[in-house]
Amino acid sequence: MTTRVTFGKSEFYWFLQHAVPLSVIMGTVSLLITVARSFLGVVSSRDASRGRKAAEVIQMGVVTLLAGSLFAMSLVNLTELDQETQNKLPLSVQELYHKYRPYHVTNSYGLFRSMTGVGGRPELVIEGSHNADSGWIEYDFKYKPGKLGARPPVVIPHQPRLDWQMWFAALGSYNYNPWIINLAYQLLQNNTEVISLLHHNPFPEKPPKFIRATKYRYHYTSIKDAGTHWWARDSAEEYFPPLALYQPTLKEFLSYHGYTVPLKESFEVTRLTSFLKLIRTLVDMVDPVAFIWTILIISFLPHFKALRFRVSLFGI
Repeated sequence: MTTRVTFGKSEFYWFLQHAVPLSVIMGTVSLLITVARSFLGVVSSRDASRGRKAAEVIQMGVVTLLAGSLFAMSLVNLTELDQETQNKLPLSVQELYHKYRPYHVTNSYGLFRSMTGVGGRPELVIEGSHNADSGWIEYDFKYKPGKLGARPPVVIPHQPRLDWQMWFAALGSYNYNPWIINLAYQLLQNNTEVISLLHHNPFPEKPPKFIRATKYRYHYTSIKDAGTHWWARDSAEEYFPPLALYQPTLKEFLSYHGYTVPLKESFEVTRLTSFLKLIRTLVDMVDPVAFIWTILIISFLPHFKALRFRVSLFGI
């Protein structure tokens, strides 16, 4: 089977100039219809008292305000596909987006120009050792390919940020991904918060003296050659050389890219932060894949009950 592109750059931009404004209009109309239906449902309810209706109207107003703000901010990201449409957005919408941009409330859309992984999926393997010449042990991540015998987990709709960023880092160099050097710096100190993002810490008692990263090309094994392995890897190349805490160049690199050395807490410890840490500790006690699938199954249970009720109602 062969394919070919039958349109040029000018036709593609013409399509965006018409499709992006249309998508903005459709999204706005859809949001307004949803809000109107929700308000009508609250107001027209005969069973609720006036006080309850008033409370539900106030609640709907707050939710509508938040939903409208998120939708408005997301329009700035969406219209990056067409600069002319973005320039037509109200100034108040753009100011709102830039005000909350540091919190990453909304994110831009993007497309891959070409599929990565053709010829092998690029992956980074981080290793630690107490000796720069031997004794290297791999760090095991929760989701990304690493150990050849690890079965690929199904994590949709979860998007594990560290594992996802590790894949992006493998597409370039550490100079364009300085955060990965900071990751190595934290592993050299057995930082508990960083270690909690990994599946297993091979140095639980004493942190390694050296950390290095190697880039591989991962391939699925065939049924014939699989055995106990899901993956095969080749084309090993150095991603960054062995790093140690005593190296002045390591701290200079981190300071140059804006990372504080040593790492300092950038937030005040409050009841909320303590509560969030407790929730994270409890969640980390459960297998990540099992936790995600449990949430999915629980969320679909009401739909299954409704389906069973309809089946019994019609005597099917």
